Amino acid sequence: MGTSGAYGGSESSGWAGAREAAAAIPTDVGGSGPTTSGAGEGFDAAVADSAAAIANAMVVEEPGLGRAPIDFTISNLLPRVHRAGGGGGGGGGGAGVARPRGASRTGGRTGGSSRRKMAMGAQRGGLALGAAYALRNRDGAGLTAVGLDLAALEALPPAGRVSRILDAILGLATHPDEQVLREAAVEQVKAIVMGAVPPTIPDALRAFVESYVWRMGMLELRAQYPGGLPAADVLLTRERQLKNYIRARIRSVTVPATIAVASIKAEAGKVLRDVLRVLRAGRTPT
Repeated sequence: MGTSGAYGGSESSGWAGAREAAAAIPTDVGGSGPTTSGAGEGFDAAVADSAAAIANAMVVEEPGLGRAPIDFTISNLLPRVHRAGGGGGGGGGGAGVARPRGASRTGGRTGGSSRRKMAMGAQRGGLALGAAYALRNRDGAGLTAVGLDLAALEALPPAGRVSRILDAILGLATHPDEQVLREAAVEQVKAIVMGAVPPTIPDALRAFVESYVWRMGMLELRAQYPGGLPAADVLLTRERQLKNYIRARIRSVTVPATIAVASIKAEAGKVLRDVLRVLRAGRTPT
């Protein structure tokens, strides 16, 4: 995943239970997912219990995830900016260039003790998806709303367009949480901007939230795994099973078939809330 670094993990009480549940997943059963033959009933139940514990830890750490999500304003989701060349007011010279500086105004994590805000993170990722669709649709007004320019984006190569959108909306990844968010968002922004046929908005939203929840969970599990990290093949098998289980469960989350681009950020918050609710409810027959 490339996000662990020196991060020591959250000290929230919920994550202790999540780590113990993950460590209890059997290591002697194969299978590529909870719906695939070859994975035993006990193994499937352990994966479901682990996913439920991860979702519960997220809600314990950030209680707002279990309630109706706040629809954050765009100004609160975008990164802070500073002017190139420093300085405040003053006369002559150009206006300078606004550059991303770290996380969003109120939602970023810049230190180990700062509070995680996944509800805001989901909407920041949704805003990036919305900008990617606006570029795909050549919607100049939609891009202007998030500080981007259609002509400037179209002058860049495809990969540069993806980077510019992520930099403008997510800013710099100054904390492992921010790196997780960026990795989850980039998968779908690339698919929207560079794909021959872009994913539908509901598909992109589900895939983004699935990746966001899974990556954040794995960041926390790896940071303080009980007894230390297991062998690589055991660790990767458990992580793959958890990812497949989250993917299977998110299919049951209702997402409107038609979503306006301007509404993607708010819908991302709802999808996050709903998938955590489904995961906390535990396993259902497949």
